[in-house]
Amino acid sequence: MDRAPAHTYLLVPASRCREELWDTAEEEQPDAVILDIYGDEAGPEEARAAAVDWLKSVRRTRPRQVWFRVHPVSGECAADLAAFEGLGNGVVLPEVATAREVSWVTSLCPATAVMPVFETHHALSRAVSIACRPGVVRLGLSIQRIDEQLPLDVPERRDARVWARSILVNASAAAGLPGPVNGIHPTPEDVVAVAHDAVQAADEGFTAQCINRGWQLCEVRILRREWEASFSGEST
Repeated sequence: MDRAPAHTYLLVPASRCREELWDTAEEEQPDAVILDIYGDEAGPEEARAAAVDWLKSVRRTRPRQVWFRVHPVSGECAADLAAFEGLGNGVVLPEVATAREVSWVTSLCPATAVMPVFETHHALSRAVSIACRPGVVRLGLSIQRIDEQLPLDVPERRDARVWARSILVNASAAAGLPGPVNGIHPTPEDVVAVAHDAVQAADEGFTAQCINRGWQLCEVRILRREWEASFSGEST
């Protein structure tokens, strides 16, 4: 199983993974796919079944990493973990709030790698303790959710984004993790905005980008050399 840090993550609804993840050449695939269970409008049972079925049918052509975006620990997370134990590379844990939530996940599935996603200021205040929890392999940031919590009269939202990203970059370094994953842009249809935000995130220490439109992949891969240079810098 490939555990090298990915540069590009493509989030797709699990129930539509057959339509979204067509049989493409290896160079046209993202480094990693995140099968979304939590946000799938088809419902968790159909999403789980579709994800497992797809994994069994595309052993040769699937991306080198497959992750599952499970429900938060307050929802149907336990059922998700039971369905995917031993499959894929790990789970993306949304709406993480405390390190105890990560410990709860790893207590159910000790061998599961966890990527907690920070979506609140409260979670950011506990970033180091969450990052250092056994089982955590990388951190993710939902900049859209962070933006939504800011007062409307905040004059410069970019400063707030820099602040949030710096917390995760430093927490990752403290825990010996690779650079964090930049979340989906608030306006994913605007490829220029997506690319610009990805460049800013890379400049601020993020080493991977999550997208939810396959056609964004070419634009994001323009940044591949910058991300690879960042990884090289971490290893020296």
